[in-house]
Amino acid sequence: MNRSLQTARLLLRPVNTDDFSTSLELWSDPQVVHCIGGQVMEAEAVWRRLLMQIGHWQVMGYGSWTIIERSSGHYVGELGFFDYRRALQPPMCIVPEAGWALRPAMQGRGYALEALQAALDWAQLRWPGGVLSAIMDPDHIVSARLAGRAGFQWEARASHAGRPLDIWRRYLV
Repeated sequence: MNRSLQTARLLLRPVNTDDFSTSLELWSDPQVVHCIGGQVMEAEAVWRRLLMQIGHWQVMGYGSWTIIERSSGHYVGELGFFDYRRALQPPMCIVPEAGWALRPAMQGRGYALEALQAALDWAQLRWPGGVLSAIMDPDHIVSARLAGRAGFQWEARASHAGRPLDIWRRYLV
């Protein structure tokens, strides 16, 4: 199965080590991490995250894509599917988790929904009849709106490391 995806405006390609500087810019931006853990990431943590994402493709056959604006070649952000085996309370069924983060300068253009829809189409081919989750901070209204527009439905409130999280599910029919 092809790992790179294209939409009318975007290229999604699996993350690689060349993405380090743009990924560091993304994850060290307080606006980006405000509702995604709340802590900016230092270079060392971003490097580990990047290596984990690359390894995720190798071990699980799915992972994160770097989102590129086709017309300009500019970095938009990251989106993907993961199996983080989160220690949620109460425990939840483990299914691939969808996640996304876009640079603030690229938000508000419909790129997140466009990229997510391409990834969901890919997931439909990979896991027909399967289930995906999206796990997010209850205060992340923009991500909740995106999840709803992409067909995810709110399922439950849980907690992870003492923080409340909302669990959303999407059935691949």
